[in-house]
Amino acid sequence: MSGAILFSIKTEFAERIYSGSKRTELRRNCPSRASQIAFLYETKPRSAITGAIQIARIRRDTPAATWARSSSTLGISRSQFDSYLRGSSLAVSVEISRSMRFDRSIALHADIGVSAAPQSFCYLSERVAARLLELQGVESSKTWLRALHAGLATMESYSGQEAARGSTGEDDIAVYAR
Repeated sequence: MSGAILFSIKTEFAERIYSGSKRTELRRNCPSRASQIAFLYETKPRSAITGAIQIARIRRDTPAATWARSSSTLGISRSQFDSYLRGSSLAVSVEISRSMRFDRSIALHADIGVSAAPQSFCYLSERVAARLLELQGVESSKTWLRALHAGLATMESYSGQEAARGSTGEDDIAVYAR
């Protein structure tokens, strides 16, 4: 099991994810480990983990191809997209299959295994991810825990260690539930 990811994200974008109007998260860097779950750490002023997403797929592609494929699900304008990716030849799109806003935000501290906010993202062990879900104490967390413990995340690549060019020209890191 690969654990989970912790993404730093602005509150406005987290809100769009939780409302369902943003179904793809845009990143400049691609996680190298497969994961089915990512937690959302909202930056200032909230400065807390406020929920989680289930990852359907992570794609690496050019900014132009990413915009053409995902513009309707990114929840941002073209000018925001261009500004964020200025100077980058890579765009990473994290496709979201579902999201869960926590009943209570979780501040970062050593007791939960995360004491500092990541610049973009960091990896969480399965133990830390399970602890974050258990802290919520809500019924829906049990489904997420089962997914985490079942080890559903797999990283697929067409040529073993390195992702090969797909027929559309993008590099894919696909995350599927078996």
